[in-house]
Amino acid sequence: SWSPDGRQIAFRFVGGPRWVVHRVLANGAGKEELAVQLEGNAILRQWTADGQYLIMHTLAGGKVQEIWAAPVSGGGKPFRVVTGPFDNRLGLVSPDGKWIAYVGNETGRNEVYIQDFPPKGGKWQVSTAGGWRPKWRADGRELFYREGSKMMSVEVKTNTGRLEAGIPRPLFDMQRSSRYGAYDVTADGQKFLLVVSSEEAGAPQPITVVLNWQAGIKR
Repeated sequence: SWSPDGRQIAFRFVGGPRWVVHRVLANGAGKEELAVQLEGNAILRQWTADGQYLIMHTLAGGKVQEIWAAPVSGGGKPFRVVTGPFDNRLGLVSPDGKWIAYVGNETGRNEVYIQDFPPKGGKWQVSTAGGWRPKWRADGRELFYREGSKMMSVEVKTNTGRLEAGIPRPLFDMQRSSRYGAYDVTADGQKFLLVVSSEEAGAPQPITVVLNWQAGIKR
Protein backbone atom coordinates (compact mmCIF):
# COMPACT_ATOMS: atom_id res chain seq x y z
CA SER A 1 0.00 0.00 0.00
CA TRP A 2 1.38 3.40 -1.03
CA SER A 3 1.78 6.16 1.55
CA PRO A 4 -0.36 9.22 0.71
CA ASP A 5 2.68 11.23 -0.40
CA GLY A 6 3.89 8.38 -2.62
CA ARG A 7 7.28 8.24 -0.92
CA GLN A 8 6.88 4.94 0.96
CA ILE A 9 5.37 1.50 0.43
CA ALA A 10 3.99 -0.69 3.21
CA PHE A 11 3.84 -4.41 2.52
CA ARG A 12 2.99 -7.61 4.28
CA PHE A 13 5.96 -9.72 5.31
CA VAL A 14 5.41 -13.48 5.33
CA GLY A 15 7.70 -15.99 6.93
CA GLY A 16 7.69 -15.63 10.70
CA PRO A 17 5.52 -16.66 13.65
CA ARG A 18 4.00 -13.17 13.78
CA TRP A 19 2.29 -11.19 11.06
CA VAL A 20 4.25 -8.02 10.35
CA VAL A 21 4.11 -5.08 7.97
CA HIS A 22 7.29 -3.43 6.79
CA ARG A 23 7.68 -0.11 5.04
CA VAL A 24 10.39 1.02 2.68
CA LEU A 25 11.20 4.13 0.67
CA ALA A 26 9.72 3.89 -2.81
CA ASN A 27 12.95 5.12 -4.44
CA GLY A 28 14.80 2.05 -3.17
CA ALA A 29 17.05 3.96 -0.76
CA GLY A 30 17.44 2.91 2.85
CA LYS A 31 16.44 -0.28 4.61
CA GLU A 32 13.10 -1.88 5.37
CA GLU A 33 11.52 -0.66 8.58
CA LEU A 34 9.09 -2.54 10.81
CA ALA A 35 5.73 -0.76 10.80
CA VAL A 36 3.29 -3.17 12.49
CA GLN A 37 3.53 -6.45 14.35
CA LEU A 38 0.54 -8.56 15.37
CA GLU A 39 -0.07 -12.06 16.61
CA GLY A 40 -1.65 -14.32 14.01
CA ASN A 41 -2.21 -13.50 10.36
CA ALA A 42 -3.89 -10.64 8.52
CA ILE A 43 -4.18 -8.80 5.21
CA LEU A 44 -2.98 -5.24 4.69
CA ARG A 45 -5.77 -3.16 3.18
CA GLN A 46 -4.82 0.50 3.21
CA TRP A 47 -2.50 3.28 4.27
CA THR A 48 -5.02 5.96 5.24
CA ALA A 49 -5.13 9.23 3.31
CA ASP A 50 -3.96 11.25 6.33
CA GLY A 51 -0.89 9.02 6.62
CA GLN A 52 -1.60 8.12 10.23
CA TYR A 53 -2.79 4.49 10.10
CA LEU A 54 -2.42 1.17 8.36
CA ILE A 55 -5.73 -0.70 8.05
CA MET A 56 -5.87 -4.51 7.97
CA HIS A 57 -8.22 -7.39 8.64
CA THR A 58 -7.27 -10.58 10.38
CA LEU A 59 -7.64 -13.94 8.69
CA ALA A 60 -10.00 -16.49 10.17
CA GLY A 61 -7.77 -19.27 11.52
CA GLY A 62 -10.77 -20.67 13.40
CA LYS A 63 -11.74 -17.22 14.76
CA VAL A 64 -13.93 -14.39 13.48
CA GLN A 65 -12.29 -11.87 11.19
CA GLU A 66 -11.66 -8.45 12.69
CA ILE A 67 -10.57 -5.06 11.32
CA TRP A 68 -7.56 -3.41 12.96
CA ALA A 69 -5.79 -0.08 12.68
CA ALA A 70 -2.13 0.48 13.52
CA PRO A 71 -0.57 3.93 14.00
CA VAL A 72 2.30 4.38 11.55
CA SER A 73 4.36 6.56 13.89
CA GLY A 74 4.37 7.78 17.46
CA GLY A 75 4.67 4.39 19.10
CA GLY A 76 0.92 3.78 19.39
CA LYS A 77 -0.37 0.22 19.61
CA PRO A 78 -2.65 -1.44 17.02
CA PHE A 79 -6.32 -1.41 18.02
CA ARG A 80 -9.52 -3.14 16.92
CA VAL A 81 -11.76 -1.02 14.72
CA VAL A 82 -14.55 -3.52 13.99
CA THR A 83 -15.02 -6.67 16.03
CA GLY A 84 -17.83 -8.91 17.25
CA PRO A 85 -19.19 -12.42 16.97
CA PHE A 86 -19.36 -12.17 13.14
CA ASP A 87 -16.77 -11.75 10.37
CA ASN A 88 -15.83 -8.18 9.48
CA ARG A 89 -13.33 -7.46 6.72
CA LEU A 90 -12.29 -5.38 3.70
CA GLY A 91 -12.23 -2.13 5.67
CA LEU A 92 -11.31 1.14 3.94
CA VAL A 93 -11.17 4.51 5.70
CA SER A 94 -12.76 7.49 3.95
CA PRO A 95 -10.53 10.18 2.39
CA ASP A 96 -11.25 12.60 5.26
CA GLY A 97 -10.24 9.93 7.80
CA LYS A 98 -13.54 10.06 9.75
CA TRP A 99 -15.38 6.94 8.52
CA ILE A 100 -14.61 3.36 7.59
CA ALA A 101 -16.58 1.23 5.13
CA TYR A 102 -16.37 -2.54 5.51
CA VAL A 103 -18.12 -5.86 4.89
CA GLY A 104 -19.82 -7.75 7.72
CA ASN A 105 -21.97 -10.89 7.74
CA GLU A 106 -24.02 -10.40 10.91
CA THR A 107 -27.27 -10.68 8.91
CA GLY A 108 -26.26 -14.07 7.51
CA ARG A 109 -24.87 -12.65 4.27
CA ASN A 110 -22.21 -10.09 3.38
CA GLU A 111 -23.42 -6.50 3.61
CA VAL A 112 -21.61 -3.16 3.42
CA TYR A 113 -21.52 -1.01 6.55
CA ILE A 114 -20.05 2.35 7.49
CA GLN A 115 -19.03 3.33 10.99
CA ASP A 116 -17.09 6.22 12.49
CA PHE A 117 -13.30 6.07 12.68
CA PRO A 118 -11.77 5.73 15.18
CA PRO A 119 -14.80 3.83 16.50
CA LYS A 120 -17.22 5.80 18.70
CA GLY A 121 -20.30 3.57 18.44
CA GLY A 122 -22.07 4.74 15.29
CA LYS A 123 -22.80 2.21 12.53
CA TRP A 124 -24.94 2.27 9.38
CA GLN A 125 -25.83 -0.52 6.95
CA VAL A 126 -25.39 0.81 3.40
CA SER A 127 -26.19 -2.15 1.12
CA THR A 128 -29.68 -3.63 1.04
CA ALA A 129 -29.31 -6.88 -0.95
CA GLY A 130 -25.78 -8.01 -0.19
CA GLY A 131 -22.50 -6.21 -0.75
CA TRP A 132 -18.79 -6.76 -1.27
CA ARG A 133 -15.56 -4.75 -1.72
CA PRO A 134 -16.56 -1.18 -0.88
CA LYS A 135 -14.45 1.68 -2.29
CA TRP A 136 -14.66 5.42 -1.70
CA ARG A 137 -14.67 8.09 -4.35
CA ALA A 138 -11.73 10.43 -3.78
CA ASP A 139 -13.91 13.20 -2.32
CA GLY A 140 -15.69 10.78 0.05
CA ARG A 141 -19.14 11.70 -1.28
CA GLU A 142 -19.83 8.41 -3.01
CA LEU A 143 -19.26 4.78 -2.07
CA PHE A 144 -19.07 1.95 -4.60
CA TYR A 145 -19.50 -1.74 -3.90
CA ARG A 146 -20.35 -5.00 -5.65
CA GLU A 147 -23.75 -6.65 -5.34
CA GLY A 148 -23.37 -9.98 -7.12
CA SER A 149 -22.44 -9.07 -10.70
CA LYS A 150 -23.63 -5.44 -10.37
CA MET A 151 -21.56 -2.40 -9.49
CA MET A 152 -23.52 -0.28 -7.04
CA SER A 153 -23.24 3.36 -5.99
CA VAL A 154 -24.40 5.11 -2.82
CA GLU A 155 -24.34 8.85 -2.21
CA VAL A 156 -22.76 9.72 1.14
CA LYS A 157 -23.27 13.00 3.02
CA THR A 158 -21.33 13.94 6.15
CA ASN A 159 -21.58 17.74 6.16
CA THR A 160 -24.12 17.66 8.99
CA GLY A 161 -21.61 16.05 11.35
CA ARG A 162 -23.28 12.68 10.99
CA LEU A 163 -23.40 10.22 8.12
CA GLU A 164 -26.33 10.08 5.70
CA ALA A 165 -26.27 7.32 3.07
CA GLY A 166 -28.57 7.45 0.07
CA ILE A 167 -30.43 4.65 -1.69
CA PRO A 168 -28.09 2.22 -3.54
CA ARG A 169 -28.37 2.35 -7.33
CA PRO A 170 -26.84 0.02 -9.93
CA LEU A 171 -24.25 1.47 -12.32
CA PHE A 172 -23.52 -1.44 -14.66
CA ASP A 173 -23.34 -5.22 -14.80
CA MET A 174 -20.03 -7.06 -14.40
CA GLN A 175 -20.89 -10.61 -15.41
CA ARG A 176 -17.57 -10.94 -17.19
CA SER A 177 -15.46 -9.72 -14.30
CA SER A 178 -13.41 -11.93 -12.02
CA ARG A 179 -15.37 -14.05 -9.56
CA TYR A 180 -13.09 -12.68 -6.83
CA GLY A 181 -14.53 -9.23 -7.47
CA ALA A 182 -11.29 -7.28 -7.73
CA TYR A 183 -11.70 -3.79 -9.17
CA ASP A 184 -10.54 -0.21 -8.78
CA VAL A 185 -12.06 3.16 -9.59
CA THR A 186 -10.57 6.49 -10.65
CA ALA A 187 -10.59 9.44 -8.25
CA ASP A 188 -13.59 11.06 -9.97
CA GLY A 189 -15.59 7.80 -9.95
CA GLN A 190 -16.05 7.81 -13.73
CA LYS A 191 -13.85 4.88 -14.81
CA PHE A 192 -13.50 1.37 -13.39
CA LEU A 193 -10.69 -1.14 -13.77
CA LEU A 194 -11.84 -4.78 -13.57
CA VAL A 195 -9.91 -8.03 -13.44
CA VAL A 196 -11.22 -10.50 -16.05
CA SER A 197 -9.99 -13.70 -17.60
CA SER A 198 -9.67 -13.91 -21.38
CA GLU A 199 -12.51 -16.44 -21.53
CA GLU A 200 -14.81 -14.26 -19.44
CA ALA A 201 -13.93 -11.19 -21.50
CA GLY A 202 -15.01 -12.96 -24.68
CA ALA A 203 -11.57 -12.67 -26.25
CA PRO A 204 -11.04 -15.06 -29.17
CA GLN A 205 -8.86 -18.03 -28.32
CA PRO A 206 -5.95 -18.57 -30.74
CA ILE A 207 -5.67 -21.73 -32.82
CA THR A 208 -2.21 -22.74 -33.98
CA VAL A 209 -1.88 -24.75 -37.16
CA VAL A 210 1.48 -26.48 -37.67
CA LEU A 211 2.34 -27.35 -41.26
CA ASN A 212 4.82 -30.01 -42.25
CA TRP A 213 5.04 -31.11 -38.63
CA GLN A 214 6.63 -34.46 -39.46
CA ALA A 215 9.77 -32.69 -40.63
CA GLY A 216 10.32 -31.40 -37.10
CA ILE A 217 10.41 -34.86 -35.54
CA LYS A 218 13.91 -36.14 -34.85
CA ARG A 219 14.46 -39.59 -36.27
